[in-house]
Amino acid sequence: MKISYNWLKQIVPSLTKTPQEVAESLSRSIAEIESVSASGEDYILEVENKALNHRSDLFGHLGWGREVAAVYNKPYLPSVPSEHPTIGTLVTKPELSISIDVPAPHSRRYVGAVIENTSVVQSPAWLIDTLSSLDQRSINYLIDVTNYIMQKYAQPMHVFDRDKLPSQNISVRFAKENESITLLDDTKLTLTSKDLVIDSGGKPIALAGIKGGKVAQIDETTTNIVLESAHFDMYTVRATSRRHGIRSDASLRFEKGLNPCVAIEAMNEAITLITGTPADKQQGIRDEFPRPIKTKDTVKLSLETIKYYLNTPGRSDKDIVERLLALGFETVQKKDELEITIPSIRNDVSIAEDLYEEIGRVYDYNNTVPTLPERISTPAPRNEEWEFSFRIRELLARLGLSEVLSYTFVDSNSAGQVSNIDNGSMNVEQRFTPDKVHIANPLAPEMAYVRTSLIPSIATITKENAKRFSDFSLFEIGRVTIPHPQSLPEEPKLLCISYYSQTKTQEETLLFTKSLWRSFLEQLNITNELVNTIPFMLDLNGTSGYAYTYEIDVEMLYSLEEPKTFIPIPVSMPTMQDLSFIISEDQPVGDVINEIIEQANIFDEDISASITITDRFQSEAMKKNKTTSVTVRITFSHLEKSLSDSEVTPIREQISQTLVDTFGATIR
Repeated sequence: MKISYNWLKQIVPSLTKTPQEVAESLSRSIAEIESVSASGEDYILEVENKALNHRSDLFGHLGWGREVAAVYNKPYLPSVPSEHPTIGTLVTKPELSISIDVPAPHSRRYVGAVIENTSVVQSPAWLIDTLSSLDQRSINYLIDVTNYIMQKYAQPMHVFDRDKLPSQNISVRFAKENESITLLDDTKLTLTSKDLVIDSGGKPIALAGIKGGKVAQIDETTTNIVLESAHFDMYTVRATSRRHGIRSDASLRFEKGLNPCVAIEAMNEAITLITGTPADKQQGIRDEFPRPIKTKDTVKLSLETIKYYLNTPGRSDKDIVERLLALGFETVQKKDELEITIPSIRNDVSIAEDLYEEIGRVYDYNNTVPTLPERISTPAPRNEEWEFSFRIRELLARLGLSEVLSYTFVDSNSAGQVSNIDNGSMNVEQRFTPDKVHIANPLAPEMAYVRTSLIPSIATITKENAKRFSDFSLFEIGRVTIPHPQSLPEEPKLLCISYYSQTKTQEETLLFTKSLWRSFLEQLNITNELVNTIPFMLDLNGTSGYAYTYEIDVEMLYSLEEPKTFIPIPVSMPTMQDLSFIISEDQPVGDVINEIIEQANIFDEDISASITITDRFQSEAMKKNKTTSVTVRITFSHLEKSLSDSEVTPIREQISQTLVDTFGATIR
């Protein structure tokens, strides 16, 4: 879009700023002025069209005049040029008839007027210079007037030779399929039923909103004309333009969504420039406007609220009102309140916040002191469930486990399986029939059921990884679906831990899995019977290793977690003693260790004991007797002193006697 600085000065006569200063102000208030260049005695300000897509009024100089008047708080005084030839007479009772034969969105308004006894003459110098500075060549006065009006109002117009029209009936309609038209530049088009045309006597005389047709082109012999000022839908015009690869200044403006109310204003000034008839005395204009645009609702704003939002307490009330009036907003002040009527040309403004922006930008946002809004900041509530799940992930990752994510759907073989802990052992049972957890529209046959346990998913992933790795440990945290016959299903969050090994024996794999489980629970400070739970052995057909798994409700773990307590670090060296004993091979060693620690603490509360298994041995004789030898190293510590053998020996003897009495152990 090219903007004439001299034209802006005609619209805002009191403008004293230089072209460069105007360009700088407009760049800050509405859109970047990309260049300022001299053109004869004028200066041209150029702005990228894409920056104005929301402001169709800015494709005419009157829109830019309003912006300049508002920015500098100067009177906005548009006028009709007084120097122009008078060629023709407006027909007050024309035989012309107009109809719009398409739904309202495609064409909302069509204004036509007939002027007789005209002639094709050269334009005056001021008009030639004005159009030339905007890169439009002068053709003749009639056509130059329509181009001038387009540059002023952003409203395209067209001139038909009345005597060449097939009839005096003009209509707006859709073209017939494969109908043809020859445009002013001799381009021949084959139209579609989606193209909008201007019709006269059943023949298309113009491609609506884009370019006129050859059939009614004016030339040196033209004496009677029909002026057109119409509104066409932006989407319809754009689709036709793209379909036929034709762009024009008219289509550019129609594609931005012009306002139908401007059409009559543009027509009035065009008639004045051609015939000299003032707008208030013009008669005979045909105006087809089936659905006039309703006036927008009035928006009420408090002056104090405006100053508060824009952080400009020093601005006067008069200054705010004058700038709104300059932008075209009808504004009535009632004490501290403004009643603002939004003009129909401003489709981009509808709510109070839009008006705050209008006032702020013409004031220049650089003059607004940036301050943070006052508000009470409250932190988001803690999601303890999420935090606990995150802590579990961290603990298991530190223990060397890898997290996996699996689908929440399983096949029919795994459908309805649920884990439980029975007599200290992890088990899996078929609690639900597959039809209870079947999906109505499954993604695939192997994912036709919602899972009720994580163990089938872990088993599948373990089988796949067993093809590539000899030892690995996995975990998954996810939700399962537990159906209820009388209510919605539950969706508890479960944790599943598994360990697989090809290098260890079945017993070693079992013990290692239990050690992972115990270490994990110790980190959560869980010390109840859950620690001694025996894991469930996965059925891994086709693999050479063993795998064991645990599954537990995360919410249960959360309820069992105990807060950690800290004890002082002993200042003296600890005392270590080894203890060897023989027990049944079926006896869990963990129970034995717990009993040893308990006995040490019972004997003296100031003494703490920790135990490490240093050796396990089973001779041939022991295998026959189903016994095994275990050696443990007991570390005794006191907070304040070093322990002597005389102080440790009674504790050792008590521990030995308890092992004999409770577990039938033989002390070696």
